[in-house]
Amino acid sequence: MVLAAFESVTHKPDVPLGDVEAFLVARHGEPVELLAALPGGFWSAAYAYRVAGQDLVLRLGTIPEGFESDRAAMAFSGPDLPVPAVVEIGQAFGVGYAISVRHFGRFLEDVRVEESARSGPMLGSLLTALRTLEERPDLSVSGKPVDVAPSDTWRNHLLDKLVDDGTTRAAGWRTAMSQDPELERLFLACCSRIKDLLEACPERRNVVHGDLLYKNVLVSQDAATVTGVYSWKRSVRGDFLFDSAYCTFFSAWYPGIGAADPWASSLATMAPDDTTDAAARHHCYELTIGASHRGGYLWTKGVENLRLAQRRLREILQRGELRLR
Repeated sequence: MVLAAFESVTHKPDVPLGDVEAFLVARHGEPVELLAALPGGFWSAAYAYRVAGQDLVLRLGTIPEGFESDRAAMAFSGPDLPVPAVVEIGQAFGVGYAISVRHFGRFLEDVRVEESARSGPMLGSLLTALRTLEERPDLSVSGKPVDVAPSDTWRNHLLDKLVDDGTTRAAGWRTAMSQDPELERLFLACCSRIKDLLEACPERRNVVHGDLLYKNVLVSQDAATVTGVYSWKRSVRGDFLFDSAYCTFFSAWYPGIGAADPWASSLATMAPDDTTDAAARHHCYELTIGASHRGGYLWTKGVENLRLAQRRLREILQRGELRLR
């Protein structure tokens, strides 16, 4: 596989804990307690601490605009979609920072297969909470008024994920992929199927989180409830089934997610109008997610992830659309 075309990737900031403590003491004007680095985060480093009896989290990130998305997402918060309150956003240590109220739990992808009796309904409630947020047909996919960005449509958004326009952090992935015959054949097969399915994809404007796994969702210890949803930097306005497809595609990485059956959980709560072409839409989104993520894996030199994505895409292409149950 072609990985040598990319330089080493700079991940999340690496700041000594003593420097973090000094910053927080200066920021709050009093000592902080229980300061500790938290796991997770590809682009950001997180630190839990307590000050004046309140549990908070400091995040330092190389994509500071993502913190603005987190603050905007506070408007979506509800019982089944708890979004941490962002207290402050700024610049520190040469990167962006955000301070937010701490939510407790374990990561969604850590749920176990044997917990599916609880994790299935929990995941269904999360997907339902996203789907039932107010739909905004007056907005484009990126959230601009439709008259300002008429070409910013859901279908164009999907097709854009298959194009390397040279402006993203992973610029160069398409050239690298074309140099590997195996990668290229599968990519072109996915593109062909996606374009065949595109007409079935409606121009909906639901809230799509776009990144529900990879340590972006916290759940209770018994896997029965969601306790926190953050990292909204990939959120857009589109078809709610994209989040379901994200979970089903990555179930190959996380068997507990597969056992929770996000496809069945989605179907169980959908209104009849929502199920129109649902199988074709979901199939299209799974392929789009897999095909586009391979570019990221090339860039980060994620060999194992790239191999698993290859295998998963072949399975989905061969399987076709999931049945409506």
